[in-house]
Amino acid sequence: MRAPEPGTNNLGAFVAEHAKALAPLLGVPESKLTEEEPTPDEVLAPELFDRLRALRDAERAYVARRGESLAIQAAECLIHTACWDDERVIIDADVLLGGLVADRGMNYVRFVLDDDASVTVSRASLAGCRLLPRLFMDVAAWVDRGGVHLRWRSGRGGINWRPRETERWEESLVLIVSLRRPAVAALPRRRVPSLLGDVLRDLGWPA
Repeated sequence: MRAPEPGTNNLGAFVAEHAKALAPLLGVPESKLTEEEPTPDEVLAPELFDRLRALRDAERAYVARRGESLAIQAAECLIHTACWDDERVIIDADVLLGGLVADRGMNYVRFVLDDDASVTVSRASLAGCRLLPRLFMDVAAWVDRGGVHLRWRSGRGGINWRPRETERWEESLVLIVSLRRPAVAALPRRRVPSLLGDVLRDLGWPA
């Protein structure tokens, strides 16, 4: 858009000429744009700017909602696909560097381990490595009390993020991923027969 020129209708003539293409982009009827042809630039320009600003804000809100949704889904995926190996938790590198960092409204990602130990790292730092799975076929990721770790090219390449502290006011900007080891249900304990009668009863003989 050019700066409005008092007393001219350059903008009105332009939107009227391209009304068919602009109408769906601006979200207004084509007839409304054709009617704007005689409107002076100084009147039409603020209207167009307001409309473009509203579209921009709506797009940003949509991107934010989608990023939040993707991050929540990715967190759930990591929780259900994690593998526990001694003191470390192996997680999917594609998910870690993909959907998990999609929510730009979050500044940090916190992985909660057994005994409520936690590892907090910068979301932006993780997002900066999003291309690694495209560049290398063997990117591996795991979390332990020492931080979040990436390895590729059979371990010749790697990055380690050490846990960091966050301020209390930052807690609302932390995405939490629980990687606690799932509890194993105890098997029912079978009573050990102590007398011959108990043995016969277990075998179906009448007492």
